[in-house]
Amino acid sequence: LNNAVARCEDFNRLLCDERFHYIDIDPFGTPVPYIDAAVKGVVSEGVLAVTATDTATLCGVYPKTCLRRYGAVPLRSWIKHEVGLRILIGFICREAAKYDRGIDVLLSYATDHYMRVYVRVWRGAKKADKSLEHLQRVEASDFTIHKKDKVTEIGPLWMGKLHNKNVVLKLKDILQRKTCGTRRGMEKLLERMIEEVDLPPFFYTVDSLSSQLKVSPPKLIFVLTTLNEKGFMAGRTQFDDSAFKTDASREEVCRVIKELASHKYL
Repeated sequence: LNNAVARCEDFNRLLCDERFHYIDIDPFGTPVPYIDAAVKGVVSEGVLAVTATDTATLCGVYPKTCLRRYGAVPLRSWIKHEVGLRILIGFICREAAKYDRGIDVLLSYATDHYMRVYVRVWRGAKKADKSLEHLQRVEASDFTIHKKDKVTEIGPLWMGKLHNKNVVLKLKDILQRKTCGTRRGMEKLLERMIEEVDLPPFFYTVDSLSSQLKVSPPKLIFVLTTLNEKGFMAGRTQFDDSAFKTDASREEVCRVIKELASHKYL
């Protein structure tokens, strides 16, 4: 390569002296120690990419650690990966806002082993204020299996969109022209991102709701079709193959599952 320079320096010190259009943080463990310098080190309209491998912390296995590191309460539930991803984005948003910077999320996803976020950083107090409007604390009772669970409120979480639809569509178009061994998996991920991008935060799984309702789980396609026929938005999500997002209330979703189970649409 003629346009790359390898340097062995302290990351935080380097970003005190230089600015970059793209910064990629991919540490072993939590990215928390590097976010402060990164949001200052990226130019306005530059892109910051962040990987977090401390998924157990973000997903609620170690809630006290999550509170110390990210300043947020996680949730150990079927939505734990989405909550963890929104905690990570929310933390980046708050760190950026300290320096009058706002963010737009371009792309984000979560696996069992890591979480990955791409954000565009904008300078300006108004941009920061606009980004902070997407942070909320959320009532957790609808997403816990046992109502006696101690956690009642989680967050603060990023409640804005997890992806920019135009970015995802462009990536999908680029992927069509590429040949790679992981293409099938990437296509599936991008399809799920497109499907969920305009749906509300958080999802249900057919199995978890059916278990709580003590009925046989209907097929996901029947659940989605029925919700759509009733006038609700509904679609699959990247977080679980048996999961779906919808703007229908939990009560309406439960009615649909009971109805389908009673007709044995399995």
